[in-house]
Amino acid sequence: MNFDHFVYNYITSEFADEIRREYNLSDGMEDYCVFCNFLRYTYYKAEKEGKVLEHDNLRMFHTGWFHDNTDDVYMLWGYDEEGKEQVYFIRRSGKDARDFIRMFGKRVPKLVEFPILQFETNLHIEPEYGHIIDEHVDRIPEETIEMIRHSIGLQDNGEERSTQKIVRLRRNFLKRLLDGCIADTRKRLANRSDVAVLFWNRKTDKMCWLIPLRFGITEKVNLTLVVEPSVLNGEPTYRAHTILPLREAFKCARLLGPVKAEWLKDAWKDNNE
Repeated sequence: MNFDHFVYNYITSEFADEIRREYNLSDGMEDYCVFCNFLRYTYYKAEKEGKVLEHDNLRMFHTGWFHDNTDDVYMLWGYDEEGKEQVYFIRRSGKDARDFIRMFGKRVPKLVEFPILQFETNLHIEPEYGHIIDEHVDRIPEETIEMIRHSIGLQDNGEERSTQKIVRLRRNFLKRLLDGCIADTRKRLANRSDVAVLFWNRKTDKMCWLIPLRFGITEKVNLTLVVEPSVLNGEPTYRAHTILPLREAFKCARLLGPVKAEWLKDAWKDNNE
């Protein structure tokens, strides 16, 4: 009963489009990857909270969607006695839902809960440089790599250096750039020209934050920093443990509902035109 396997094998992009149209889903749900990611992580959270209902080889949970903003939408998935896949999206008020609720012992799937937190702009942000810079070279924006590649001292007899080598040679510069970007973002968050975006981290089962970084040569947001509430030397702090491309950040944020932060909405649009 592997939900990831089920989603990617039996929920096609065409089927996702049908569901999106039937329940009028928008705000990124028209993207197949966002649609699947939303279902997967909602299911994981429902599992964590004990809100996945079971009956033989069938599972049912609340998708977090509502038809006409009020009618709960459930997903039922699994396999029949012959091992054939079963997948239904049903409205709470529909006849099918009533039949399935009886099948599941007259139980109704409950909505998952995500605590609402406030981002504390006065807290220190402690970056994990090794994880951010050394282990995620592939996530550093290309414009930043190209800026370094063409800087004085990195011309190698006309031969182009690899991204990994560029990062290794200019690691201290990237650390300073990251520190500066974080300081800039903290000021913008404090004066509310930027807003931090909540998301749920499945690995830690904690609510974390996505904050924008202008990690290039323009004022355009091109990277997202993931920060998690933590404690350092007995003091509350934020641990910045990784970076995410804007597309992945949007997918994470969309789980909690429509993305309202302008910097992330705009970035999503810019990267999907």
